Amino acid sequence: MANKISDETIEYVGILAKLELSGQEKEDAKADMEKMLDYIDTLNELDTDGIEPMSHVFPVKNVFREDIVTNGLTAVELGKKIKAKEISVVEAVKASIAQIEKVEKDVNSFVTLDKEGALKRAEEVQKLIAPAVDKLEACMK
Repeated sequence: MANKISDETIEYVGILAKLELSGQEKEDAKADMEKMLDYIDTLNELDTDGIEPMSHVFPVKNVFREDIVTNGLTAVELGKKIKAKEISVVEAVKASIAQIEKVEKDVNSFVTLDKEGALKRAEEVQKLIAPAVDKLEACMK
C-alpha cells in the first residue's frame, strides 16, 4: 500500500459525514480509503490514449419525453367537467390509471400504484360532492 491516510484525515472525514466512529471503525475506514486510493493509482497507470471518455459504464436511456397532455384537460377543466357532471370522479381516476399503465413501463415513476385504494377514494369523493353539485345546480336555476 503506497497511500497512507492519517488519523486527522479520518477524523475530518467523520466530521464532514457527521459520523461518530469508534476506534476500530476509524481503522477500518483508513484501510478502505487506502485501498481505494491504491486502486485509483492502478487505474491511472492505464494507457487511455484514444479512448473516448464516458460518464457511465452502461448505455444511458433517456426516459424523459416531451410533456404532452394526452387527455387535453387541465386540472381546472377536469374540475369543471366533474362539476357539470360530464365526467365522474371515478371515471377521471380510471382514465388516470389507464394513462399511468400505458406509460409507466417507460417512465418508471411509481413505486407502487394503489388502484383499488384510488378507486375507493374516488367513489367516496363522488358521494361527498354529489349533493353539493346538486345544490349548486338548484341555486343557479
